[in-house]
Order: sequence, then C-alpha cells, then structure tokens
Amino acid sequence: MLPVQQFHLASLIVLATICAGLDLLWFARPTNNMLSSNTSNEFNYCGHPPTSKSGSRIVNGVEASKNEFPWIAKLLVDFVTVGAGSLITDRHILTAAHCLVFYNESVPLFPHCTSSDPRKNYEALPVSFFSFVLGSYATVNLPKDKVLQTLSYVLHPQFDIFNSGQEVIQVNDIAIATIAPVTFSHRIVPICLPLPNEAIPNWMKVTVAGWGTIVDSTTLTQNSSVRSQVLMKTSLTYVPFEYCTAYTNLQPYLTRRNCIAPYEKEILCLYGNNTDSCRGDSGGPVMSQQFNNFYTVAGIVSWGIGCNRPNTPSAYTNVRQFFKWIMKHTRDGFYLPRPPLDQK
Repeated sequence: MLPVQQFHLASLIVLATICAGLDLLWFARPTNNMLSSNTSNEFNYCGHPPTSKSGSRIVNGVEASKNEFPWIAKLLVDFVTVGAGSLITDRHILTAAHCLVFYNESVPLFPHCTSSDPRKNYEALPVSFFSFVLGSYATVNLPKDKVLQTLSYVLHPQFDIFNSGQEVIQVNDIAIATIAPVTFSHRIVPICLPLPNEAIPNWMKVTVAGWGTIVDSTTLTQNSSVRSQVLMKTSLTYVPFEYCTAYTNLQPYLTRRNCIAPYEKEILCLYGNNTDSCRGDSGGPVMSQQFNNFYTVAGIVSWGIGCNRPNTPSAYTNVRQFFKWIMKHTRDGFYLPRPPLDQK
C-alpha cells in the first residue's frame, strides 16, 4: 500500500514480473427477490465483515486480517494480480476504468474536454483478458477453480485518460465488471454503496486496501516493484478539495485544463501520514466505516503523483457522484440491505 500510479495491462501480459431510475434495495430488510437463492441468512447485510481484527504492522501499512474486507476482489490478467475491485452485488464488481484499457503513455494525450479530436485516448481491452478472485487473502498459489472470468464490463461514458506534464491523469475513472453470480459466505460479502447525499466529513479517516507496491517513491523505479503477497490496508484522511489544491505538488493537475476544476465533486483527495495506496492498488476500494459498523465504498483508487511523496495527496474516484450510473448498470444484480440501526 502506497501511492497510486497507473499500470498498463497490455504490458503486464508480456512483462508480468514488472507490473504485477433508482432502486434503493438496501433501504429495506431483505426479501426473497433481494437475496440470491444460495445466500445464507447469516449474510443478510452488505458492508458487514465477519471480523474487524487488525493484523501486524508491515512497512507503511497494516496487514489486513483474513476476511476483514470480504468484498475486495483481486483483478487478474493471466493469473497475475494487477489491481483490485469491490463486490457490490452478487455479480457486479466496481473497479477503475483505467484498469481495463490500454493507453500509450509515450504518445501525447490531451483531455477531451479541451480537444476537438473525436478519437478516444485509450483502447478498451478484450473482456477475456480479465478475471477476478473473491474471498482470497494472498496473491500466491491462487487456485484456478476460484478464478472468476469477467463476462462483460462497462466503462463510464465520460471516462478519459491523458497526459499532464510528466503524469497521466484520469477523470470519471470508474467501471463495472460482471461475473457469474456468487454465493455469499463469511469470505464473500458485498460492500454497501454510498447514497448520493452521503458525503465524507472533512478530515475523516478512511481505509484503503490492496495488494499493491509496498515501497515509496525513493526506492520505486519503473522496472522494480515490491508487491505485497497478502492484503494490506492503510488509513488515509479525506482532504477537502479547496485544501487539496493548496498542495503545490498536486495543484498544477487539479485544473480546468485537466477537466477537473469544474468536476471536483467527482474526485476525493486523500492524504496519508507516510502511507498511501500505490501501483497495483488501482481499482480497489476507499472504505468509509459508518456509525453502526458497516462499510460503504466511498471511493476507488485512481491516480496520484509518484509514490508516497511528502505533501502530495492522491486522487480517488468519488463513488457517490456516480450512484445513478451504477444503479442503471446493476439492475440484474442482488443487492444486500444495510444493517439496521441497532446492528453493531
């Protein structure tokens, strides 16, 4: 777990050693049409893990406990973990759009909001490239019978990726992948979606988890990456946008020229105390723990400037701003309801 950087799935296939209308179903208690027929009564609520224990301290993060975040999914290319996602229904996984596309970083790419070129800056990769693993803790010895092939995926129609100086920036960086329906268990539970009016309070702590790089930008190079073999988590602080733009290392990228200034509500700025998400964590969840101890997927790991650089927050997709779009593309899924107010 460290700062966000782009990873190129096409390159991963070759160089796997280098980059490894709104139906609010969860407002009510579960009914037969809201739960998979294979779902046990023990797993009636979203965002409610069977355990909340912490693991031991590792580098700049904390090792998560097994089944602590039973909604987090490994994103695989050719059985190599390249990113992550979040299970939100029995068959839909929320991830970052940039995880599913190819773009040539060496070719100048200009944001579409300031360009008249109708061509996209990226190519959507074949769905057959991607698979997911749910309920798995480590990245080694993945059983092939647990790998779930992606059946389809949809990118947000306003997703864009482009160069800004020496960095690659994404906007509307969100996608939904569809897999075959899964059975909920103590290892597989969907996370709750945030409601459209459920903003993260300023300066609130949130949790990010993934299997990404565990070294900072002082030791990370393009051809080296120390990946965690177990699920890691870290705590980050939500920084209001107006404060985020005050950080000199990030401010040049949060501009109208980059299609961000008019759309600041669509990103979350998060900052860590010598810790952050990093390369390989992309697509994973930003988790906000609610008052009665359940989690919502407040954000998605998207982009950042380097790895764990001082005074440099990273940018995450603000999920609640895409609520209508998510619901539109997940109507065939089974949503679990939120826990009742008296549930702890």
